[in-house]
This record gives sequence, C-alpha cells and structure tokens, in this order.
Amino acid sequence: LCRSTWGNGTAFASVLRGLQMMMMRRICLSRLIVLLLAMVAMSEGLLAMSKKKTMRVRGGAALSDYSGAAAELFNNMRAPAALIGGSIVPMGFAAVPEIGAGDSQLTKRLKQVHMVVAILSLSAEIVAVIYSTIAINKLSETVSVPAASVTDLLKRDYELQWLGCNLNFLCGMLGFASLIGMRAWFAFGPKLGKVGLCGAASVLCHVISIINRGIQVGDGSGARFGNNFFGLFKRYVVLLVADAAKNKSILQVASAILLAATLVLFANVSPDDHK
Repeated sequence: LCRSTWGNGTAFASVLRGLQMMMMRRICLSRLIVLLLAMVAMSEGLLAMSKKKTMRVRGGAALSDYSGAAAELFNNMRAPAALIGGSIVPMGFAAVPEIGAGDSQLTKRLKQVHMVVAILSLSAEIVAVIYSTIAINKLSETVSVPAASVTDLLKRDYELQWLGCNLNFLCGMLGFASLIGMRAWFAFGPKLGKVGLCGAASVLCHVISIINRGIQVGDGSGARFGNNFFGLFKRYVVLLVADAAKNKSILQVASAILLAATLVLFANVSPDDHK
C-alpha cells in the first residue's frame, strides 16, 4: 500500500523537498523583512541625528531662510504708513487753519504748531514707506544668509531699516492723533478744544503704552530691539550716526542739520508772525 501510494518513496521525498523549500523561502522572507525594518530604523535614526545636529545650531534654533517673512513684516508697515500719510494731507494741508486777527495767542501758536506737526508727520510716513520699500526690494534682490529667526535676520542685516520704518510710522501716527485734537480746538473754540486735546492726549498715552508692551515682549523668545519706545528712538539715532560715519553720507548729515534748523527757526517764530 505504501509503495503504491508513494512510489517507492520518491513522491514522499518530493513532498519533503517541497516543504523544505517552502520553509527556506519563509525564512528568507522573514530575514528580508527584518533587514528592511533594520534599514528603516537606521534611516530614521540618522534622520533624527541630523535633526538634532541642526537643532543644536544657535541654542536649539534651526537656521533657515526668513527673507520672505521679513519682507512680509516690512510690507505690513508700508501699507498703514501710506494710509495714514494720505489721511494727513487733507487734514494738514487741504484745510489749513488760518490765523485770524481775533485769535488768542494760544490759538495762534497752536495753528503754527499744527502746520509743523503736519509737515513732520507726513514726512515721517514718507520715510517709513521708503524704508520698507527699499528693504523689500533688497530682500528680493539679494541672497540672505540663513538665520535662526526672522528677528535674528532683522537685527543682523536690517536693524536700521526696521527701526526706521517702525519709528517713523509711529511718530507720524502720533502726530496724526495730535492733529485731530488741535482741529477740535480750531473748529469748536478753546472750551471744547480742551476736551479734544485731552482726548487726543489720552489716546497718545494709551498708544505709547501698547507700543512699549509690544517692544518688551519682542519675538517671545527673549530677542527684542529695545525696552521701550524711547529706547528704540535712541537706538535708531545711534544707528543713523554710525551709518552716516561708515558710509560718509553727506546727505544724512545735511538731513540732520536741516531738521535741527527747522526746529530752531520755529522756536524763534512768534505767534504774531503770519501773513
């Protein structure tokens, strides 16, 4: 019976060889799977190690190209500066408050101050637009060295432009708020004008408080450009002087001299000096 069934053992041997081959294939397949898993684990480990090496650069921050983010920040300042500058034109120049013969000395002086504040505020917004536009162009034209953050990039390569853009925008905005208070005085007289001036002064104090808080927070990781608004202004002046000395900029020196001359000449104007 066995011989008739297995053919002298030949068929049985074939079955055994088949089973052996199947077992060998399974073993090879399992080894292949183990090898693939090991390769995946090794690649993940190398990737993690490379990430750790990258993250260790500059105190745990990976270097990257933040020129696009910096350009967006400058553009965020350019649009509001242009908007406020356009609002200053009708308030400060289209409807200039004329000095009348019956005006008090205080009203005459306020109208003179109104003229100077309007000129300086509009000029500040123009400077902010120019700073931001040139910085955006440079960020697009040049290849920026990778930085740890957008704040790191600005502090390293565009500190003067960033501070100049922000401070001129803020000064122009504060001047615009002052113009609103003075216009209330001219339109409704001293009694109601005091209300307008006090309201504008309240807004100015609140705005400066918000600005100081934003400056103190910085980028959230400890990097910031100063402690408060006046600290930024001081830093801006220092950078301007250093830039003028480094580049031997005659135009920047002339700009500072003309600004000083503007303030000195205005200080020597009396309330009765008008056409």
